[in-house]
Amino acid sequence: MSRLLSFFVALLLVACGSKTGLLVPEVDEDASVDADLPDMPFDMPDDMPQDMPPDLSLLDACMDVPFPLTPRPAEVMFTIDRSTSMNLGLDGLTPPTPASSRWVVLGDVLDGSLRAEPLIEPGAKFFPDFFDPGPTLEAEEACRVPEVVEVPVGPTAVNAIARVFRDTGPFGGTPTVDALIVAADALRASTREDVPQFIVLATDGGPNCNPPPGPLGSCRCAGTPASCLDPTFGRINCLDDERALRVISDIAEDIPVFVVGFDDPTRPDLADVLDEMAVAGGRPRPEGASRRFYDVRERADLEAAFDEITASVGRCLLVTDFVPDDTRLVQVLVNGLPVPEDATDGWQWRDREAGELELFGDACRLATANPDVEVQGLQTCFSTAP
Repeated sequence: MSRLLSFFVALLLVACGSKTGLLVPEVDEDASVDADLPDMPFDMPDDMPQDMPPDLSLLDACMDVPFPLTPRPAEVMFTIDRSTSMNLGLDGLTPPTPASSRWVVLGDVLDGSLRAEPLIEPGAKFFPDFFDPGPTLEAEEACRVPEVVEVPVGPTAVNAIARVFRDTGPFGGTPTVDALIVAADALRASTREDVPQFIVLATDGGPNCNPPPGPLGSCRCAGTPASCLDPTFGRINCLDDERALRVISDIAEDIPVFVVGFDDPTRPDLADVLDEMAVAGGRPRPEGASRRFYDVRERADLEAAFDEITASVGRCLLVTDFVPDDTRLVQVLVNGLPVPEDATDGWQWRDREAGELELFGDACRLATANPDVEVQGLQTCFSTAP
């Protein structure tokens, strides 16, 4: 009998390892199993097979164990276009009232979205610098970008961002690239190394303010063709797309960049540039969408864009105190349904040592569909990896 029970115990130890599910007590490898087993009150039949399999399923010996996943705060630097064209309406035409301009609508919608997501710690970089043009205006002044952010990231920054929208207004060029560099540098200077960071670019056209060599009118123009022939401002109106893609790709190595753009139907070529910028930033809309950037033509488009972005940043970054030794034994469930481990429409560890993971694509959209959706982890008994 002792030989048979020894077999049972050994089989149970194989079924559940030291890091899997509900554990069986560890056994001293040097101890005799026979010494710890009580004598049986009856004798086993002499003809009973010694290699008889146990009447116990391996699945009964190990149970899947759920563990909590909780949202964690994130720092988000909103990089906001303050160029002259932000005075236009959402449709690209002169608005009937100043209250319906791109600038005012953007400030209003952003304020509402940020107040609805308390886990986001926002900051803001506006471009170009706010200035009084006076009777004369130099090209350099229209493109100036100070090397500081107007609103540093922090939990109380929402009111400060609203004040900038209220107290300043659009004027000047679109020095997008220089502003993104300043925004990224400000985030990287943060002393909170364990906090996820993002940039959200909100703009209404192609980047410019990087005068190229060559004669006037020889570049691809970010404005009207005539604007690139102006003797004072012609060169700064040249499209700065190549540098933008290069810089955004570099930033996205450690700080993902979302792109929100006011879509001008008369300039699909500029929308194509914003598509490329969104892909380079690592947070584009899904393939098959009308645009890879978050394209805006109506207020509802802007509300939907910011709601999706802030929800994904505020509720799809998750942390747990449970750090598994073997990630093959981990599943993530959204409303009880397992999602794949991938960075497209599933989940992926951001920092396994720190217990940080992120939901992407369809998984994130499902998790943020309503406040009652439950997201949890599950340590399984057997590997879910292919």
